[in-house]
Amino acid sequence: MATSQQLSTSPSKSLASTSRSTKPITLTLPRKSRTKGTGGKKADPLDIDNSAFEAEHYCNVLLTEKHLSELIQRDNDLSTEIRQLDGDLKTLVYENYNKFISATDTIRKMKSNVESMESEMDQLSKSISNISNVTTLVNSALGPKRDKIRQLTGVHDLLKKIQFIFELPTRLKLCLDQKSYAQAVRYYAKTSRLLEHYRSLSVFSSIESECKEIIDKVSKKIRENMTDENATGSEITDCILLLITLKEPPQQLAKEYLELQETFLSKLLITTIDEMSNIPADYPLKSSEDYQLTTSDERVIIELSYLNEKFLKDLNKFVESFNGFFLQSPKECKDTKSPGKSPAKSPKNSDLVRYVSTNFDAEVKELVRKEFLEFVDTITSEYLTVVDRLLEFPENIIDFKPKTHIKFLNKLNFTALSCTSLCGVIKFNERIKEVISTRETSIGKRLFGNAEKELIEKFIEFSEKQKTK
Repeated sequence: MATSQQLSTSPSKSLASTSRSTKPITLTLPRKSRTKGTGGKKADPLDIDNSAFEAEHYCNVLLTEKHLSELIQRDNDLSTEIRQLDGDLKTLVYENYNKFISATDTIRKMKSNVESMESEMDQLSKSISNISNVTTLVNSALGPKRDKIRQLTGVHDLLKKIQFIFELPTRLKLCLDQKSYAQAVRYYAKTSRLLEHYRSLSVFSSIESECKEIIDKVSKKIRENMTDENATGSEITDCILLLITLKEPPQQLAKEYLELQETFLSKLLITTIDEMSNIPADYPLKSSEDYQLTTSDERVIIELSYLNEKFLKDLNKFVESFNGFFLQSPKECKDTKSPGKSPAKSPKNSDLVRYVSTNFDAEVKELVRKEFLEFVDTITSEYLTVVDRLLEFPENIIDFKPKTHIKFLNKLNFTALSCTSLCGVIKFNERIKEVISTRETSIGKRLFGNAEKELIEKFIEFSEKQKTK
């Protein structure tokens, strides 16, 4: 460590250095990287963390300024820090080695996967090549016969149609006996064009005449069902749809449909008004508001709901059906569904409208539209009259219930929004808004008029008392 010559310095100097209260130099070794002499830091040969550090000069300074015990302590500190750094270095090397081993394993797995993938891709390529070769062979073998197969397929389909045509009279007769009139119409509509095409052949001509004879009976039965006193609005609509499919004169059908629905809806309105007085208090409302009203004060809302469900719904469906059958153009009808109970089983509505439009004179169509609008306007006015009657004020204005009245007007507005067909034909929503606006004005006049009357009576009474005094 220190030589005898270095230690045998003058006693006075040694005592002076011992008595001097200098702090020991603390060595802090870098853990990550050593600081370079550049970068703005002054080069210090005594700074062990500096790149300009000089070990020999540093030792000479320590031997000159430090006592033997301090030198021994410094040596121990350096040894401890060296061991600590050595341990940190080993740990770091171990961790990096583990990462290296893990990376090596991953690379090995990737390599094996890539190799297996390459082999699978080779097999897939071979399989595709084999399939391509087989397809080429099949095409070359069947190519000359493909046209013949196509012709035979067409002949087979035609034979099936012909067989269906030969069986058609029997099918129609069975449908007539079983009262399956809608099925009979579908059968006939499916084959009518084919029968017209081959009418020149005597066989098909006889089949066509036989089928027409049966269809005439079917049409007669449909009309009987349509004109039955107990027929509902939906049943009348379905019957009209079948008659349009059978290509009966649209002008006559429009007139019949309007007359039948006029009779049905007028009777329905009268019946509904009679039934409204006997509605139970716990009658479930089927509207989207989804609540039940049981108090006597809110009975008017129950009656309005009953009126809408029993009458207004049928009126809106009739307007939708009539407009779709006779007044719409084929372009307007491309994406609309067929009115009636089962539109999925009936021919496309656009085809029906196209037939009606083709066979409907413009003047006749306009006349039908006018009669239709007059009836709808009349029956709607009757409905609004009933609604207005439900909105009558009590004799004593004190019994007036604002909350119930507001609920009623709100439900009335919701009803207008749900009747899209009526709104489009006669602006039903605007008429409802007029009713609501008139009713709100009447409420204000009634309330303030009553207040004015009572105020005048009080004032007269007060004046008479003052005159007496």
